[in-house]
Order: sequence, then C-alpha cells, then structure tokens
Amino acid sequence: MCKRYVLVSKLETIEKRYNVSLAKKSEYWSSYNISSKKTSMIVTQEEPHLLQSYQFGFKPSWTNSQMIFANARAEGDHNKEDDPNYKGGFGILQKPAFKQSIRNKRCLVIADCFYQESRIHGKMQTFVVYLQERRPFSFAGVYNVWNNSETGECVKSFAIITTQANDLIRQIGGVRSPVILSASAEHKWLHGELSDATQCLYPFPSKLMNAYSVSLINSDTKIDDNSLVQPTGEKVNSVRNDFVMKKIVKRGFNV
Repeated sequence: MCKRYVLVSKLETIEKRYNVSLAKKSEYWSSYNISSKKTSMIVTQEEPHLLQSYQFGFKPSWTNSQMIFANARAEGDHNKEDDPNYKGGFGILQKPAFKQSIRNKRCLVIADCFYQESRIHGKMQTFVVYLQERRPFSFAGVYNVWNNSETGECVKSFAIITTQANDLIRQIGGVRSPVILSASAEHKWLHGELSDATQCLYPFPSKLMNAYSVSLINSDTKIDDNSLVQPTGEKVNSVRNDFVMKKIVKRGFNV
C-alpha cells in the first residue's frame, strides 16, 4: 500500500521536470507527510501541461458518503493473497470505483519518496523508500471530480495504484507497492491506449530503489517537517554513490 508520501521538491524543479505549469503558485506547498484527505500535486490525462492540486483519497462519482480510496489495486479483486509472482489480469478494469477513471482519467502523482510501515518479527517499523537516481518521480494514479448535487460541493481527488511488492518492499515487510513509473512509462500512462497503459502496472525494479528505517513518529499525520525522513538505521541496500540518500540525510530533501 501507499498511505503516506513526501513531496518537497521546489516548484520550479517540478515544472521543468514534467514540462508543466501551475496557474496559481500559492496552491503548491511542500509536505513531508501527505496522507488521506490532504492535497498534493498531479498531472492529469485531460490537461497534461498543467500541474494541479487534488485531494489524496479518491471519491467515486456514484457515492454521497464519506467513502474515499487512497489506493486502487491493479489486480482488483484478483490476487487476494498478494502473490508476488501473480501473472493474471488487471481487475481494476472492472472495479466500479475505478473502471471509468482507468480508461480516461489517469494521472501522474508526483513524489520524492514514500513511507512503508511494516510489522517485522512482531515489531512495527517505518521505512522511507526512494529511487536511487531520480527525484521527483511519478506514481501511477487515477483521478475523479465528484459533485454533490445537493450541496454543490466539488471534490477533485486521486488514488495511487498499487501492485505486488518487489524484492525490496518484501525485504522490509511489505506485501504491496505503489506503481512507480519509469520516465518512458509516464508518457504511455498519460497518452497511451488502455492496453498500453496497463502494461505499466508492474513492480518497479528493486535495483533502482533503496530504503532506510525512520522513527515510528511518522504515524502521526499532524507532524510535517524533515525530522520525519531522518534515518534511524542503515540503508537496506549498500550503494556507494547513492546521491539521493545523501540529500535526505544532510538536507532533509530541501534542495
């Protein structure tokens, strides 16, 4: 799963990286603790040259309740055992909440890293997971605009798609992973046909990622500063030239 993540890259960096612009600069603010119902930045299929602020937590068009989904399983109702070797179909295509958005409302969810909370040997641990050579990067997401016919309320929201855990995520006790897109897959996800887009919904290569443990205080969504990403342990994988890690430790991503 991916219930909390970090985005603190400078706005100028994001706009240049994605070739987008944010109309109202005041809508962007960095956060070390993006969680359910908080807003963050996405690039949508319908307006791929704009950077937009949406709520994290997908609200289906057909509900008037408080129901939201932070994540959408690529396998849908299949692979309930979270088998890392699953080779079946993409059940998300049939899920009532997501079957329309996966076809015409796909988005890039922009992030610098994310948190993985796991129980290892009976003890809860929190890890920061990041890409070794790229930030910011993109999760595959779906979005929706929900309108309340009674009150006129409009909620723009998104969910992050998850898939089977790769070797790194399993190593730190996880069974699900957000779908991380390569640079080439970003274009396919936004602009490709549905059959091409679904081929992006696989685990990201472990060799391009890393992780390290942080304080359990991360579970408090009210805290939002760079103390949340400071290591309490060594990197899971020893990488000599891990420049992203150096930025996290020394500057808390504020670069």
